[in-house]
Amino acid sequence: MVDSCSNILTGDQFYNFLNYNFDRHYLTNRAPFGLYFHSAWLKNNPEYFDAFLYWIDEVMSQHKDVYFVTMTQAIQWIQNPRTTDEVKSFEPWKEKCNAEPSESVCGTPRACPLTSKEISGETLRLHTCVKCPANYPWLLDPLGEGRDMRSSVQERPRRQTAAEGEGNNDLRSLTIEELCKNRQPDEFFRLTTEGDCRDVVRCDRAGLTGKIRLAGVRCPNGLAFDVLRQTCDWKAKVSTCDQLEKPRKIMPLLSTTEPLCTSATDLACGNGECIAKELFCNGSPDCKDAVDQDPNAAPKCDTSQCILPDCFCSADGTQIPGGLEPSQVPQMVTITFSGAINVDNIDLFDEVFNGNRQNPNGCQIKGTF
Repeated sequence: MVDSCSNILTGDQFYNFLNYNFDRHYLTNRAPFGLYFHSAWLKNNPEYFDAFLYWIDEVMSQHKDVYFVTMTQAIQWIQNPRTTDEVKSFEPWKEKCNAEPSESVCGTPRACPLTSKEISGETLRLHTCVKCPANYPWLLDPLGEGRDMRSSVQERPRRQTAAEGEGNNDLRSLTIEELCKNRQPDEFFRLTTEGDCRDVVRCDRAGLTGKIRLAGVRCPNGLAFDVLRQTCDWKAKVSTCDQLEKPRKIMPLLSTTEPLCTSATDLACGNGECIAKELFCNGSPDCKDAVDQDPNAAPKCDTSQCILPDCFCSADGTQIPGGLEPSQVPQMVTITFSGAINVDNIDLFDEVFNGNRQNPNGCQIKGTF
């Protein structure tokens, strides 16, 4: 998030920050330039907001190959790369070219006094243009319906179940501490193989109370979650619906309470064997368990199988889809705002997306919310 940068103290510093990072993209491979804000940061700092608007107008006047697009539009270009000339008629970017005024704008939203199990005894106020939900929306219950996937994994004594002896296809009998022990916070896993293969959870250690909890994610209709690739995909392409989690692989013993190797120039393999540091990641396994060659590395990308628009190989992450030269790549800028749009900040969005700022294809600039 841009507003987490502690060295931005003035509008001039923010303007210089935008220019410096824009040039890092525009003058190299023109990878999409992402800007992420909390709208309140711009709202509460008019000097920053003025610098932001000035920068947008300056970039658009000086460069006829810069597009302010949504995340979806950036993905659409990556899937079907177009040159700066071709992109002016790129059909996905012409869709909803100019926003039409809405006749159902909510001038006075409802103020809903709600409660949540997460913060007992406190009333939270939610402003919305639709019917008030029963509960304050929260992790695992985004619609405020009172749904709580954690009911089966609350802190309680572990009990043995028949499922544990039949292939371990259910983790709901485990406590949260057992589920999250030695598990990375960004790893998604299933609690059960029952159902439609859409629901997964991860261990969240950033709760208000500081306690570990489970954060749930549900894939959209028609998709399923692939625990190996850690992503949602078409259900026909997912073959891991019978697996609760991705396999745990042996890791080298790089961090231990007491040194395992007598020499400071050695590192320990997963089985405790010590070899020279230089032998790690040299392309040839020297540990008996082969952990010196990064057992958790993704398999090498097969260019004969990985083909656009579904897949793209870039060993170092800098390759341009479609083999285009940087000068032929439209520089995409993705502005993303975190938080709700409400009566307190709608004027900010009206000013940024006022209809007068247009991309080179004649469509209004866009952002992601």
